[in-house]
Amino acid sequence: MSRKTGPDARTVALVQARSGGLCEKCGFTEGQQIHHRKPRGMGGTRDAAINSPANLLHVCQLCHSVIEYNRTRAYSNGWLVHSYAEPADVPVFYRGARKLLDYE
Repeated sequence: MSRKTGPDARTVALVQARSGGLCEKCGFTEGQQIHHRKPRGMGGTRDAAINSPANLLHVCQLCHSVIEYNRTRAYSNGWLVHSYAEPADVPVFYRGARKLLDYE
């Protein structure tokens, strides 16, 4: 069985619709990349939840870099989720407020 590497086009479209086209971290810049809150790990994963909307953020390139290079802050704000946690249960600091991610 092959490992899934990224979300399907339908899920990406849902996340982009939720974002309204803007970065879900800063809310000011156009979203350009899909970020996995719970990292996929080396070689990918078979965990279907890894590509769920609750685990994905539509972010600008700058915010994606900030998340990756400031991991302690990213975990405390829910932009990254620990491997043992369920992304749907971990609130994210989303454009200035904490919220649980879903399709909207």
